[in-house]
Amino acid sequence: MKNNILVVGAGGHCRVVLSIISHYKSLDVVGIADRKKGNTSEQILGTEVKYSWDDFQTVYDQGVAQAAIAVGDNEERKNLMIRLKEIGFTIKSLIHPTALIDNSVKIGSGSTICMGVKIGPLVTLGDNCIIYTGTIIDHEVAIDDNCFLAPGVCIAGRVKINSGAFLGIGSRVKEEVTIGRDSVIGAGAVVIKDILPNRVVAGIPAKELS
Repeated sequence: MKNNILVVGAGGHCRVVLSIISHYKSLDVVGIADRKKGNTSEQILGTEVKYSWDDFQTVYDQGVAQAAIAVGDNEERKNLMIRLKEIGFTIKSLIHPTALIDNSVKIGSGSTICMGVKIGPLVTLGDNCIIYTGTIIDHEVAIDDNCFLAPGVCIAGRVKINSGAFLGIGSRVKEEVTIGRDSVIGAGAVVIKDILPNRVVAGIPAKELS
């Protein structure tokens, strides 16, 4: 028996989420919910954009108890998770079948792990995170809720990434470094020392942007 699931968000990340869900034979996507009703009527990978975010309660009342959040922005994704859980939805974690994940890894609810990701032993991944294509996370890394790791990120062992952090495509983080809450690491940056909260850094080595 298949379980119905609502996909929330119709942007680029929606395509990735739908692709991962296609590997779950137990899930049936009832539709996509976009921000506004005016954006409905299109199809994405054969799935109709038939709801808006104002329809969450209606969809839940129709018996759809699971949702997948397909929104890249960390703050918006966090707020959506709160809103959906208050209604009663279970936020589904999604893992692409090509991801290599050690058996000791702990993954929170609502996180998405994309194609070709590699996660080493004793990693903890919080709720509502996105780990994009080809990212490598080594041993004993701790990633808090609502983080986004773009394609090709490489995280060495025992790194701590605090909630809401964004790591740009191809960035690298040295072992035992801490990334502060809501900080942004630019594409291709190499982080060799701790980053304070709410900072934007870029370059090799990564330096704070003025």
